[in-house]
Amino acid sequence: MPATPRGRIGLPDQRTLLGWLFAFRISLATLLLVRASFVWSNAPENSFYVAAGVLLFFVITGYGAYQVLLKRLEPGVGFFITQALADLGVVSGLVRVGGEASTALAAMYVVVIAVYALLLPTWAGLTVAVGKFPLSANGKALALGETEGFIKIVADAKTDECLGAQMIGAEVTELIGEAVLLQTMEGTPLELRTSIHPHPTVSEAVMEAAAAVYGEAIHI
Repeated sequence: MPATPRGRIGLPDQRTLLGWLFAFRISLATLLLVRASFVWSNAPENSFYVAAGVLLFFVITGYGAYQVLLKRLEPGVGFFITQALADLGVVSGLVRVGGEASTALAAMYVVVIAVYALLLPTWAGLTVAVGKFPLSANGKALALGETEGFIKIVADAKTDECLGAQMIGAEVTELIGEAVLLQTMEGTPLELRTSIHPHPTVSEAVMEAAAAVYGEAIHI
């Protein structure tokens, strides 16, 4: 199998994502502490609990960073549950100090869910790399006046195996067979990229999408 080229486009590695998560949590916890200080005179009891909670969040974050970033340990399900509860606790504290659940701060719950949606596939051992090529950048599609749509190739970022493809546009049913054969043969986008495609044809968009998995598409 040919060597994987440089420039792959995909998710950052798990430790990078966790590092961003820790930085995000520290920022939120600091914001929570600042907000609590403003309402201390009106609700000293709530502010005390918030301050104690922030201290706990700092401890959890520090311990997590030590385990993952310094000791380079592989996090397990218990680790992710603890970190998720800490993040939800920080957001809940912000919403409570902010006064009501209808504040814009409640949108932070969506951010937390999005972060763990990225982390869980990496914990499960699956990270994908995606290559997408618009038909508007394909010469034959331009000549035909059929420029709406795209070709997308999805691959396992670790093994390079093709996991699937999406194609939207005119006559893409004539192209999907190429991706089906690649997946059936457990091939890689690299093998598809290095296969000769006639010019000018719309099928070149499939080759370009495969090249885009590695950040090497020519015409975008």
